[in-house]
Parts: sequence; structure tokens; C-alpha cells
Amino acid sequence: MKPKNLLRECEKRSVHLFVTPNGGLAFEGPQQALKEMGTELKEHKSEIVAMIFDYQGEVDRCVSEFNRQGIRLTEYTQEIRHKSFLIEQEIHEAAEVKDRTRFLELLDQWQSCFNPESRPNGTASSPVFR
Repeated sequence: MKPKNLLRECEKRSVHLFVTPNGGLAFEGPQQALKEMGTELKEHKSEIVAMIFDYQGEVDRCVSEFNRQGIRLTEYTQEIRHKSFLIEQEIHEAAEVKDRTRFLELLDQWQSCFNPESRPNGTASSPVFR
């Protein structure tokens, strides 16, 4: 069965799929459905993970962390802001083609643009990412 059809079948049979923090695939649901579908789910793991990974959710978590830290874009140099903009474009492209590995690498690069040590004056401030 193709991965897309397998996802539909999971939904019909109340099998819930999750991407684990290390990029694995976890699933839960009725024992009979898991028994019948488990092998196919394992065979198509990488394709399914790419299909169900929450790209926007990962970006939202980063932005929430920026807010928690009181990071303001305006406190960084134009050079850093431009670099982050270029990385954002690549993040979008990686998400569009569902390249999870590249997406996560780029997300790390994007976050590192705004670490506290990069601030010119090193002070905390109110958040602007909303």
C-alpha cells in the first residue's frame, strides 16, 4: 500500500501516528489494526515521518522560545537579520519538499542567529515575534 493510502487507512482504523523526538515513528491504536498494519508502517517509516512531521509546529516552538527569552529582532545587526532572512527562505523550501533533515539543520542555524551572545548590547528585551 502506498504511504498516502496507508495514512488514510490508519485514520479509518483509529491508528494514531506520532513522530518521536529522534525522528522515529510511533503508533498506537486497536491491537488488531496494529497487528495488520504494523509491518507496512515500519516499511514506509521514513516516507510517513516526512508526511506527518509538523514543520509549522517546530517553527512555532522556536518563536515561542524567542518570546520566552525576550528576543527582539531590532536588537541585532542588519547583517544578522539578513542572514536569518535567507535561512528562513531555505527553511520554507525544505518544508515544501518535506526534507525533514535539512529543515531541522536550517532551523538550528536560524535559532543560532538570535542567541543572546549575538546581541550588540547583551540585554534582554520584550518579544516581537508573535
